[in-house]
Amino acid sequence: MALKTTKIITVVAILSAIMVLPSAALSMGNEPMSPEEEVATIQTHVEELYDTTVKLADKQKELDELNISLTTSQKIDAIKKQISELQKIVDNKTTVLAEIQENLYERYTIDPALNSRLEQAKEHAKSWRTEMDIPFVAIGISHSQHALNLRIDVNALTAEKNETYYRMLLAKEFGHVPTIISFIDVGAEDSCSSQTSNCNPIVGGISMRENGKGTCTIGLPATRNGVDGYITAGHCVGNEGGTGDDVYQPGDSNSKIGDTLIRIYDADCDCAFIEHAGNENTQEKVWYSRNYYVSVTSYVDRVADGTLIMMTGQTSGSKTAIVDDATDTWYFNSIRWDVVSTTTNVTKRGDSGAPWTSLAKNTMYGIHKGHDADASYFIPWENVANATDGLDL
Repeated sequence: MALKTTKIITVVAILSAIMVLPSAALSMGNEPMSPEEEVATIQTHVEELYDTTVKLADKQKELDELNISLTTSQKIDAIKKQISELQKIVDNKTTVLAEIQENLYERYTIDPALNSRLEQAKEHAKSWRTEMDIPFVAIGISHSQHALNLRIDVNALTAEKNETYYRMLLAKEFGHVPTIISFIDVGAEDSCSSQTSNCNPIVGGISMRENGKGTCTIGLPATRNGVDGYITAGHCVGNEGGTGDDVYQPGDSNSKIGDTLIRIYDADCDCAFIEHAGNENTQEKVWYSRNYYVSVTSYVDRVADGTLIMMTGQTSGSKTAIVDDATDTWYFNSIRWDVVSTTTNVTKRGDSGAPWTSLAKNTMYGIHKGHDADASYFIPWENVANATDGLDL
């Protein structure tokens, strides 16, 4: 196991180089891709890279074992050739993703003068939501489109205040800046009642549930004020204290792994800290593949617009996304949430609490909150760290 982990981390170091590079939009023929097509293309590259990385680690382990047993040089040479071919694929995919990331940073950088106007319009829209009773679901800036991004609850439309009414109203008020107006469902916090198998060690990205609640995802094992435990979304757990705060790792009702110690569900954070109470080992790592985990070695308070990121959820698995607005505002359950949004939704119910990380999964950006038809939303790490106060990182 240790050998596998070492080899994975070696390639993770290569993957990490993608994120430090500061690349024209992906296209199909002469037509630019839609956000969904762009993310799907990147996801394919990432999955091929992940799969090849695991195969490379397995072959390296096989080679090490052959060297120990002094097996014939012919067999060793054959495995070395396979390793070389796998390494070429890893190097190629790493280069492709680095070029994509460089392109994204260039495309998502908004002219300072326009950005200033968009920020002012964004704040004005927040005020207008209350003053004019406009049913905004989310208010942000689309860095992919260089425009104010206003999303309205489609279920709040009436015969008098229909799409045409709001489009004309908003065009008059915000016509001085590029503006996207869309009408969508309110969205959902991504918890559910599905189950997965028990895991040991416990790492970020695997399933969990509190007694009487739906299934969610562990964000990351962590230590707070000397107490070992886990971070997840606040809406995944109830009030702390009593038997109702027992947390399990599905699908065995006897597999208690902790008790909810802190729950925050307000504009600052949708997060919780669960005190470890099981027999399993805990590791400050994120699930990578079966029996492979990556150590989280750094944390970013608020990830930059245009960054390629990864969500590891118990329902969706590992999903690639692009940061569209690092300071978005999402309205849900009568709360104005401070969130990071993506260019398109890549998550499902059950992913709540999941870690959002770098593609290499070794840098933590935040924990998953929810989604609507347009985007996925997560709580930035600075809000998680501040709200849970005392995390030892």
